[in-house]
Amino acid sequence: MPTNEKIRKERACEVEDLRARLDEAEETLRAIRSGEVDGLIVSTPQGDQVFTLQGAEHPYRVLIEQMNEGAITLSEDGVILYCNRCFAALVKTPLDRVIGAAFDSFLPPAQHEAFAAMRQKAQSGGCAGEITVCPGDGPLTPLWLSLSSMPADSIGVVCVVATDLTEAKRKEEALRRANDELEQRVAERTAELAQTVQELKFSQNEVRSMLENAVQSRQAIEIINRDLKHQITERKRAEEALQEKNADLIRFNYTVSHDLRSPLVTIKSFLGQLTIDMALANPERITQDLGFMNKAADKMNALLEELLNLSRIDHKKNPLEETPLHDILQEALILTAGRIDARGVRVWVTEEPVLLYGDRVRLVEVFQNLIDNAAKFMGDQSEPLVEIGASVNNYEVMIFVRDNGMGIDLKYKGKIFGLFEKLNPELDGTGMGLALVKRIVDMHGGRIWVESEGIGKGSCFWFTLPGKQVQG
Repeated sequence: MPTNEKIRKERACEVEDLRARLDEAEETLRAIRSGEVDGLIVSTPQGDQVFTLQGAEHPYRVLIEQMNEGAITLSEDGVILYCNRCFAALVKTPLDRVIGAAFDSFLPPAQHEAFAAMRQKAQSGGCAGEITVCPGDGPLTPLWLSLSSMPADSIGVVCVVATDLTEAKRKEEALRRANDELEQRVAERTAELAQTVQELKFSQNEVRSMLENAVQSRQAIEIINRDLKHQITERKRAEEALQEKNADLIRFNYTVSHDLRSPLVTIKSFLGQLTIDMALANPERITQDLGFMNKAADKMNALLEELLNLSRIDHKKNPLEETPLHDILQEALILTAGRIDARGVRVWVTEEPVLLYGDRVRLVEVFQNLIDNAAKFMGDQSEPLVEIGASVNNYEVMIFVRDNGMGIDLKYKGKIFGLFEKLNPELDGTGMGLALVKRIVDMHGGRIWVESEGIGKGSCFWFTLPGKQVQG
């Protein structure tokens, strides 16, 4: 009986520890989604270490803070939930006073109804239009607003991109005046020409010369108009690109939140079961419950580590250098030797004397992930084989990693490089390996794609990297 009491106390301590870890994980998840956290402290065998939370959304956040357009997030009733420094400068109001204020407070009363209509229209997909703000005691400022709604889990929230039209209006007015002056000058010149022809009977050649000058003036106006239209087109393209990046950021946050929530649900479920099993004093079931919860906690930790690793690709860069492809492959094969040996995979490596130019550490990660994936997805292949080849075209190296394993269903080829995409949930891993590979290849200015004839027919990953052939 004392032994059972001791076990019960030990299990209770473990439960309290798991509850603390669960609360900490839920708080971390909430902070990540809301952008309130800039770092995490993670316990490692070498002691606590600080990791910066610079996920894949960080470039977009930096872009929004540094861009020359205003960026605002509005609640359903028009309250400013967020804005960048550029918008605060546009309305000439301190940033801490803008956030939390009603957007209407920066509009003339006559503009309130028009902006309300724009917000209503944005809920059904998006809209854009011109509106005027009154920044403090300064003059009215014309803005071009692009509004789009947030996803379904943020009902009523609207994203706004505000572009200052003051300079464009000034140029437009200057162009109009120049056009009016030019037309007036053309009219005056034409009148003078008519009078001169009548009075002095200029020669036909002199009259033709003056008319040509008038034509050239009109052509100059047309050139200016074309340039202005080109500038407007480029501005619209930039706005569309920013909206697309905002949409990508929203989709990324949704995906991360969904996949991190899964292990939390598991822990909560077995925490309730654990309470029941402890009340029944069932040591075997208690041990089983704790095992499931530990496994879920480990999965969450692995997902967070993969996200941190993905963020470091953009922000923790090593020096670019020329490295023989052979050296990179040997290092990657050493890192994947365990899985290769366990599966009995035969590896064929090209002897082409190729130099790759880039971040050596990241390039090793590319080959490590592709080779590990090839060995992992061999299926029941009796003679598993992985082939790695390369060829050089000018200063671009085309590389392939081919296997004779399970192959890829053609319907998954378009999503295989996405975050958390696991084509076989029964195998280990977080589903982020190929997303990491694509990010590294993109960072080096390369391209990556996959070819497969279908299930059971193997697959071949092709990608390009900067490099050259070694002469001699």
